[in-house]
Formats: sequence, structure tokens, C-alpha cells
Amino acid sequence: MLDLDSVAPRERAEAFHHALTDSSVPNDVFHEEPEAGIHARMNLWRVGGLDLFATRNSGFEVRRTQRHVRHLRSRPVVFVSLQPEGLHRAEVAGRRQLSGPDDICVFHELSPRVYGWSGDGASQSMMFDMDRLGVPVETVVRASLRLRASPLHDLVLGHLRGVWRDPDRLRTDPGAQALAAGTTELVRALLLSAAHAEEAARSGRSWTTPCWPGSGRTPGGTSETEG
Repeated sequence: MLDLDSVAPRERAEAFHHALTDSSVPNDVFHEEPEAGIHARMNLWRVGGLDLFATRNSGFEVRRTQRHVRHLRSRPVVFVSLQPEGLHRAEVAGRRQLSGPDDICVFHELSPRVYGWSGDGASQSMMFDMDRLGVPVETVVRASLRLRASPLHDLVLGHLRGVWRDPDRLRTDPGAQALAAGTTELVRALLLSAAHAEEAARSGRSWTTPCWPGSGRTPGGTSETEG
């Protein structure tokens, strides 16, 4: 667990950066500068074979470029996230998207992306081993842009919310391994369904937006790794 309130203000940006990235998974991280200073509270659980990461923090943006993608860890992961607080913005494959509490957000570690939010927000992410998930990078990216086209979206959303209801209890449950395997199968089914669905139906609002609000970010710990 990391609580930036326990870190000196001048060291918070670097502490935040190290909590989100390391030499095997480099990113560029930028922060807004709220009047109260950068703040974040992060927690990590392991439920069966799944790592769960939750954060509540002030406005920020993470950029993962082609340069970063060339530096792989031995077992890349796919991130599947919920956004319980705030309006989250992302860019994948040249498409910009906004996500809220009723959306699932998916990123493949081997694909460039931009992700973040303005003001206070929260994210709950599950990390799926790429090989165990068994879905090609291109399929994950295509599915991530049209998850709501799948009839499985709301079913999987409900399941993920249930897992996040009490991860502290689930991590010690005798059924944790089976739960992790079942969750992996559900996410695989959603990705395959969305990737091969017909053109996504637009319900209520546009999920791909031409622009998002500016956020007055300042750099907060950037990777200097070069390819």
C-alpha cells in the first residue's frame, strides 16, 4: 500500500511514478498540480493467479509510447479496469475514448496508449497474463475500442464489480484459484465477442471523442530508457 500523504510533497511525483512503473515496464507520467498537492492512495492484492491494483489519486496522465513498448517484461499483461470515480480518458490506436463507472477499460501492455483523468479519480485494475489469456495483441486492441458492442459487456462488468467488492476476503478464500481462472475465461469471452461483433452501437453518448479537456499537467517522473 502507498499513501502519498506520508511522503514529502517534493518527493510525491517520483514516488507515484515508481508505484506505476519500473525498468521492465517504462511509462511517462505527468501530473496536474492541485492546490492541495499531488495525492494518491494505492493498494495491491493477489487473488488466485490475478493481481488487483486500486488507486485513488489526483489528476494525471500515463503515456506508453512505441519506445516504451520495445522494452518488454518477460510476461506481458493485459489490464482490465473499472472507473468507480471520475471521467477517464484514453487513447489507443489513434482513437480517443471517455470511460465512466459503467464502462470496462482494456489496455494491452504491448500496445501504445495514453490514459488518465483530470481532478480526483479512481481506478480498479486486474492484470491478466498475456499467455494465459490467450488473445492476440491485435484482437485485444480491436476489442478494447468496441467492448459495448458485445452482449457480454454488462455480464462481465457485474462480475468484475463483484470481485472488487471485497478483494481482501477473496485473496484468502479456498476458491481463489478457481475464481481467477473463471474471471480469465469471462474476460477472454468478452474480448473475442467484442472484437468480432458488428459495428458498435452508440448508446446514449459518443464513446470516441474528437478531443478532451486540457489539464495543465507538469511532468512527474519520466522514463529515460531509450530503444
